[in-house]
Amino acid sequence: QERLQQQCEGLVVERHLHGVVTSDTETTKCSREDKTIFKGLSVGRLVETKGLKTLLLALKQLRDEGVNFQWSVVGEGPQEAELKGYCLRQGLDDKVVFRGALEYEKVMRMYADHDAFVLPIQSAEDGDSDGLPNVILEAMAQGCTVVSTNCAAVSEALTDGHTALLVKARDDYSLAKAISRLISDPAKRLVLSQAARKSLIDNKLDRKHCHEKLLTSLNAVFGDASARKYCT
Repeated sequence: QERLQQQCEGLVVERHLHGVVTSDTETTKCSREDKTIFKGLSVGRLVETKGLKTLLLALKQLRDEGVNFQWSVVGEGPQEAELKGYCLRQGLDDKVVFRGALEYEKVMRMYADHDAFVLPIQSAEDGDSDGLPNVILEAMAQGCTVVSTNCAAVSEALTDGHTALLVKARDDYSLAKAISRLISDPAKRLVLSQAARKSLIDNKLDRKHCHEKLLTSLNAVFGDASARKYCT
């Protein structure tokens, strides 16, 4: 937002988030009934900025330590062949499943069926970077404990140790430790997920409030009738 403001001198720049759907009742999911296998989930385009290579390096560490887990990766992208090839070479192909692009409703159900959502976003070598991925907000809304990196965009929505576990970008060792901490402490997962969901609602990051904020801004510029046309 600051960068865009500099490029638009004399104009007011506002940032509006998509917002996410939240259920009417708070989840009480601490873990699934089958507690013998930890189920992890990652959702996003298979590109460098999502940090999925770092995730696979961390998962290899956990596998080598004898940790029992299953991981689902949802999404497509240019790194798909590279990531699948790494899993095959390292013998992770029985632990990590690439599920491709899935419908929104199915992804929502997957948040509820997994113990943690991990997306270690990072800046790319060419300087490209993500803002706050909407999938992180979706995981928060669905009560799925989040592990990510302490980049500026994520730190706006999550606080390390309070609403999520955040590690340094490209640090597979710290990422493995954070995941291991959640595996060994289901109660901590519950505390983090409930705090994250409450934070999302308190900060009005649900879709209803985000759309109302956008409507108010558009109304100020275009008038009520035009604003509603843009929001429908």
